[in-house]
Amino acid sequence: MNHRGWGLLMLITLMLIFLSGLTVPAFAEIHDAAMDASKKLVVAVYSSPPYAMRDENNELIGMSIEQWELIAEHLGLQYEYRLTDMDGLLLGIRDGIYDVGIGDITITPLREELLDFTHPLTVSELGIAVPSNLDRHPIGHPFVLIFSSFMKLVAGLLGLLLVAGFTIWIIEKRRNPDQFKRELSGLGDGIWWAAVTMTTVGYGDKSPRSLLGRVIGVMWMFASIFLISFFTANASSIMTSARLHVPTQTIDDLAESRIGTAGRSWGDEYLLRQGIRCNFYPDTLEALLALDARKIDAVVAEIPVLLYFIHKRFGGRLQVVGRPIEKHYLAIALPPGNALREGLNRALLHLANQQRWKVIGKRYMDGRAME
Repeated sequence: MNHRGWGLLMLITLMLIFLSGLTVPAFAEIHDAAMDASKKLVVAVYSSPPYAMRDENNELIGMSIEQWELIAEHLGLQYEYRLTDMDGLLLGIRDGIYDVGIGDITITPLREELLDFTHPLTVSELGIAVPSNLDRHPIGHPFVLIFSSFMKLVAGLLGLLLVAGFTIWIIEKRRNPDQFKRELSGLGDGIWWAAVTMTTVGYGDKSPRSLLGRVIGVMWMFASIFLISFFTANASSIMTSARLHVPTQTIDDLAESRIGTAGRSWGDEYLLRQGIRCNFYPDTLEALLALDARKIDAVVAEIPVLLYFIHKRFGGRLQVVGRPIEKHYLAIALPPGNALREGLNRALLHLANQQRWKVIGKRYMDGRAME
């Protein structure tokens, strides 16, 4: 064989070696994935409706459960569920006790330092729930209440003006007919005198001349100081009370309202970052029960969770208002460096455009999956 033939043979040999170096790792990766698929995975479930919960038959159902089962079916994975709380799930996955974590698990910077996550399963939004009966019954609307209370206060003040004006007119109409006419129209003179005296305007166009009239006048002057103070204080109180009872609608309203949220939740973290004081409850349902009892003014939590409980437990007495406060991504949690992550991500990309995947998200995220 000539030199040219040997050179061609060497070139072909080198190309085969190079290609084998690329193929072997790829084959090994596929083989490892197949090995992972044959292993029975321990799936940690954080129970939080509507993502994961038990039905009347004690079977696990929920948005995260249905999504995971579609993924597992697509990859041919075997698994068993283990219920746990959020702390147990995060620490258990970090320590390798669990292979996978599903449920209401949002991706946060702190969690990203401890665990790995798949591509997002869905986007969840943080919202505000408030009582809805004020909006459903106009007679109980805060602005109707404030007008009613204010008019009662004004009516009481006018009543006292009428009494004072009538009294001074009766006393002065005989001895001072020039300023307090004897006719019934003179009652208006008495009311005018009572009004300008109470407001300390004191035009001086009308004033009592009799001794008894002047005694009544002095008494009315001192009484007016108290009445003006009483009126001002009560008007301010009515305005403040009405403001507190207007349903919370926006982020700016939160700082001025009594807020409830579930402890160690996304809502808890958000309110802490915003420096907003709040009442902590074991879970979102307990916070909503407190809201329904009017112990607090609003609840901050994930909108799907709020909608689920509002439709299932509160029969329209509560509602979610305003725009979403914040958005987070929900994902499957995995131990750091877990080889299953790539396969799960590919399955997610494959399933994301399928109708059955979209139906799951729509059914749970708009609060219609109530049973």
